Amino acid sequence: FYRQGDLEQKFDLEISPLCNQKKDTIPSIQIGFMTYIVEPLFEEWANFTGNTHLSENMLNHLRRNKTKWKRLLPKQHGITIDNSLQITENEEQTFNEGETP
Repeated sequence: FYRQGDLEQKFDLEISPLCNQKKDTIPSIQIGFMTYIVEPLFEEWANFTGNTHLSENMLNHLRRNKTKWKRLLPKQHGITIDNSLQITENEEQTFNEGETP
């Protein structure tokens, strides 16, 4: 991903999400992937299977994994350990313009 971002920057293109190594960190990428891809999938699986022991176990492991990654986040990202997200002014402007934060 970072190589793609480097090439986009080299050619003065807008850097794609998750490809900016000056902005994105491995922990933030992992948390985003788990939050927007894995967690909704696991929750739907739990609903589909009727909240089985397996689905509950999957969700519990996911939550613990996210907590560990959040501890590795640099302070400037504004994510707190209690799962709340403090949106920075820059992120709020991007969000208000209709792009994904």
